[in-house]
Amino acid sequence: MKPLLISYIFFFTLLQTQSSAVLLNFDGIHATPSPVADYYESTYGVTFESNVGAYNHTDHEFSNEPSSQTIIFSLTSPFYMYKPSGFSDALSFFYSAKNSSPIVIYDAEGTVLASVTLPPTPGVPNAWEHIVIPFEGVATRVQFAYITLYDNIQLGAVAVPLFVDAASFLLVLMLFWLSLHYIHKPRPL
Repeated sequence: MKPLLISYIFFFTLLQTQSSAVLLNFDGIHATPSPVADYYESTYGVTFESNVGAYNHTDHEFSNEPSSQTIIFSLTSPFYMYKPSGFSDALSFFYSAKNSSPIVIYDAEGTVLASVTLPPTPGVPNAWEHIVIPFEGVATRVQFAYITLYDNIQLGAVAVPLFVDAASFLLVLMLFWLSLHYIHKPRPL
């Protein structure tokens, strides 16, 4: 019975995928321009500096944003996003930028975990690029460039399912069935 239980646990663990990622799409902020500051603090523990605003495409001249209606940016200076509890693996987002835009990811001690300069996007403000910035460690703050539009900021990496295609799934399912068949096979006395 113990090998059967272990087989079931193993099989269902393989099938399970989990996501530890947090997605900030800013679409719940309806009145724009609005400060973003603590909009996500109660749900995700994420805050932004006060110079960051949420803007709606119906009130401003941009379009084709990845999630409907609302994006964020700062006109005055680079800004920080804070998550004191931290996140790991990667930061990803969509952006639209007229100029090169530096992004810096820091840990709690102020050590730089990753730093990239985003290239300008053609067709600003209606062309969007997706970027994934992987890093090692636990990030607690990110510095974003100003005069760059951002949407769908994702903190943390999404777990990749083990079975990326039907053939892999069928192979594991067949191996599982064979193990059950072997476990339940009558043994001569």
